[in-house]
Amino acid sequence: MNNRPVKFICTIIILLSGIYTVTAQSSVAFEKRMIDLGKILIEDGEASADFKFKSVGRDYLMIKDVQNDNADLSVRWDKRIYQRGKEGVVSVSFEPQREGIFKRKITLQTNGVKRNTFILTVKGEVVKTGSKSAAQQAKSAKKSSNPTTFSMPSAYDSRTKTSTFNPYMVSKTADGQTLFPIVQHGFGLSSRVLDFKKIRKGDKPTITIKIKNHTGTTRDIYFAPLFEYVEYKATPKTLKPDEEGEVSLTFDSKKCPIWGQYQAEFSLITDVGSTAKNSPVLFFKVDIFEDFNLLTDEEKANAPRVTFDTKSVDLGQIEPQKKRNIKFTFANRGKNSLQIRKIINNVSELRIINCDGTVSAGKSGVLELELDATKQKAGSYSKKIILQTNDPKNPSAELSIKWEV
Repeated sequence: MNNRPVKFICTIIILLSGIYTVTAQSSVAFEKRMIDLGKILIEDGEASADFKFKSVGRDYLMIKDVQNDNADLSVRWDKRIYQRGKEGVVSVSFEPQREGIFKRKITLQTNGVKRNTFILTVKGEVVKTGSKSAAQQAKSAKKSSNPTTFSMPSAYDSRTKTSTFNPYMVSKTADGQTLFPIVQHGFGLSSRVLDFKKIRKGDKPTITIKIKNHTGTTRDIYFAPLFEYVEYKATPKTLKPDEEGEVSLTFDSKKCPIWGQYQAEFSLITDVGSTAKNSPVLFFKVDIFEDFNLLTDEEKANAPRVTFDTKSVDLGQIEPQKKRNIKFTFANRGKNSLQIRKIINNVSELRIINCDGTVSAGKSGVLELELDATKQKAGSYSKKIILQTNDPKNPSAELSIKWEV
């Protein structure tokens, strides 16, 4: 068995051949990892761009998470499985707020084996003229003069976080509660979110919500996309007008490669010609944890044991506008392989450069970070990140970094 450590590598390797930028032993290839939006008029508002990619590994590709700490940048991507050769996009939208040159980065985490972390960059310059561009004026005029432009009424407004009345809500429970408080694309739903809350790794729970067909036509129900660790079921599979049914989702946590909190969306396709953009969208949420109390005495005796040379690093005084690298060295004193389940990093100034994700018994690994103090004001700072491991005695290791600018 290959016990070489799994790497979270952030170094960019660019090959000059082919239309895509392909990295060695990676499961994903990006056409570009930096997009220049050029000059953006602040009066024009939002500017968008797509990072195109292709699944090039032997196994399927999945984008597990996108970390975005930029308040003026929003990111969208499909939470789905990409088989080899399939293409997809990560869409970003930049909302100009003030004049000047900007550069924004997001971190993409995939299920890649040899490399699973990628940095995508958007840059440009925001300028102000006092008037909208001709293209933006034409776009606004077309939108305002198009009488067919409308949006389906929603039972929940994410901006105001308030419920709104919907005439389709007619079914009620015995105690007077609305049975289908959410309406999307002609379907009433008892809920949009299937929340599994906390489940043990290995559990396979099922959650069911109710659905009602308000479209006026008979509709078949199937699902897209399909995750290998999620089973979907519609009962009945075909809904007649005003007929009620159920949608069930079974989550196989043993097959899921993700640990900790996780959520994703999936589309409820109800017509052959429909797509994810004009179909009801549901979400599932889950928090997967490992119950070490279920281990046998023998498994506990053979479990990995993680030890750190130090869990606290004091960098002292850092010159303004500088970057510094930080290394945490850890060792596996147990008998089985140590695995880094997840790195929880909510510190915008710290970037993960490299982490040995699997460390054999008796071997050592390294977590390497980069501290970017270029935008920090003078003062003292103290930040923490967390490493989640499969060491039953130390499943969550807290690492701290101090510095002064």
